[in-house]
Amino acid sequence: MAILLIMTFVILFMWISLVVTYGSGGVQKGSYLLGITLPTRFRGEPQVTEVLQDYQKAVRGINLLALVCGLLLLFLSDYLSFQFPCLLLWFFAMIQLYQDNVEKYARRLYQVKRQNGWLAENSHVVRIDTALARVGEKGAVSFLWYLPAWVLGGIGVLPWLGPEKSKAFLAAGILCLSVQFLLAVCALAIRKSKPRVYCSDTLANQKLSNVIKREWSRCMLVHSYGVAAFILFLRWRAGQDLSEVFLDGMDLTVSQLFSLLLILGVGCLGTIFSLWRVHKRIEAVREQIDQSLEAKGAEIYGDEDEYWLYGGGTGGGKIPSPGLTEKRIGIGLTFSSSLEGGIAERVVYGLLAVFCLGFFLFFLPFDFADIRMDIQEGTCSIQAASFSCHFALEDVEEIVWVDERPRMSKIGGLDSNRFYLGSFRVKDYGKCKVYLSLEHSAAIRVTTKEETIWFNDDSLEGTREFYEKLLLSY
Repeated sequence: MAILLIMTFVILFMWISLVVTYGSGGVQKGSYLLGITLPTRFRGEPQVTEVLQDYQKAVRGINLLALVCGLLLLFLSDYLSFQFPCLLLWFFAMIQLYQDNVEKYARRLYQVKRQNGWLAENSHVVRIDTALARVGEKGAVSFLWYLPAWVLGGIGVLPWLGPEKSKAFLAAGILCLSVQFLLAVCALAIRKSKPRVYCSDTLANQKLSNVIKREWSRCMLVHSYGVAAFILFLRWRAGQDLSEVFLDGMDLTVSQLFSLLLILGVGCLGTIFSLWRVHKRIEAVREQIDQSLEAKGAEIYGDEDEYWLYGGGTGGGKIPSPGLTEKRIGIGLTFSSSLEGGIAERVVYGLLAVFCLGFFLFFLPFDFADIRMDIQEGTCSIQAASFSCHFALEDVEEIVWVDERPRMSKIGGLDSNRFYLGSFRVKDYGKCKVYLSLEHSAAIRVTTKEETIWFNDDSLEGTREFYEKLLLSY
């Protein structure tokens, strides 16, 4: 039930993100409408209104399709190997569908723009501003500010290298450190990105370039400290023996679910607020500059719609000045100003495919684990997927049939809707080895001189056979 609710939360959050991002395509964003540069005075024209209405109608249809397909993924909540890869596949497939829809109506709006001659007087002017070239990396946050975040993250991860009970938290910590590394790479790309020439006013170019670098690099920095704080929170959570409290006074599943949803919610809201704040600050500066340029009569070089649509002026060639640029639809930065994408996009999708395949192959044995018991030469072996244990029958103190397994929480191993495998803390018994199928509630409890083991078969009859065979051997 917990996994089902968490999946529902994640799917709805991802769906809302898509709806808000691509639903805003038909809303004015600076000088853009549907990603196309269009003067404000032409936006009420009947031809423009017709394109926008058709776009919003198509978006509503995609929204419904995305929601239905996303909710269908809930049927995979019992299978970890399929769950996460299919979730990513759904998300990126929907992104592609939304992108194709944007491209379709952006091209249509661009044709309306060309047919009516609503083009800038000097479209596609590419000019080098020598003063701007000397700006270099000004505006971006110094890398020295990232060092404390990495130190805090390291402080949170290093103590996990020892205790066995913290292996799962160690893996989570290492994943968080990887995210910190990716954030630093993004910040480096922002810092090294070439300043863009927006107009014939050097000071305006410098100010806008600096504010874009400063705000987005700050955003990466804020997220890096947020990840460090999350690592420290995990360490604090792992360092306290809260499971006994949950097991004695609360329903374990509800408490875990509340904690996870709270962490996810706070993290998502923090990310959304940071992105929204950056976007608003840059838009405010851009609006001030536009007003100033209009008053001065400065020449603006903003009509690059063909480069954005086709990757080149006429035949899909290379973009003259590739690199980081702000997205025309949505909030953020992109490495390509063309809808058709490029090498970066293909690399991302390739890595995603490799990751999904690896995730699927790794978890597949756990989703269809076969719990086996084997007794040979006075030793009993229990195995399920890659989890196993062995104990000598002469060390067994008690063998008990249990109709209803007690509540338990994972210390290390797997806890899905189908199996509990690994080390678990069991109510009234402490740390135990667990090999349980959740198809039914019956289990066998074996107590030895050193440990307590819980196991069963995926059928009640098979579990009864395990029990009788163990009693005979004992």
